[in-house]
Amino acid sequence: MTEAETAQIIVWVTNPEAAGRIATVGRKLADEHSLELHIVSIQNPVGVDNWEQTFKDLEALNSAARSVQAELGVVYSDKRMEAAIKLVRQIKPKMMVTGVAGDQARNLFIENLRTYSGDIPVYAVDPSGNTIELI
Repeated sequence: MTEAETAQIIVWVTNPEAAGRIATVGRKLADEHSLELHIVSIQNPVGVDNWEQTFKDLEALNSAARSVQAELGVVYSDKRMEAAIKLVRQIKPKMMVTGVAGDQARNLFIENLRTYSGDIPVYAVDPSGNTIELI
């Protein structure tokens, strides 16, 4: 298998407090299924007024990725769903992992991701670290 054909898993992270749990589950699934691990965060473009908090959040997300020997990929976009779909089309993952959404907008992201991904298994990690396959 060439590098471009390597089977991969995408781990979606946004919440710095949950990123460690989500990344750990992603690493476990990647190892169990011999997948290359991609940890990705889609961020809104950074405005001057929120740069400091965004920087702190990205540091925490990057630390979570490093803790499982992975790199954090950051995509900046006002259209999060479109950016996610584009990445899924590009990578063609064998599975994906996300956190359990705490607000309606994130629930819609997960719902739309599941709808688009079709037969790609999507796993959610709850606040206790339990993994749930979304059906």
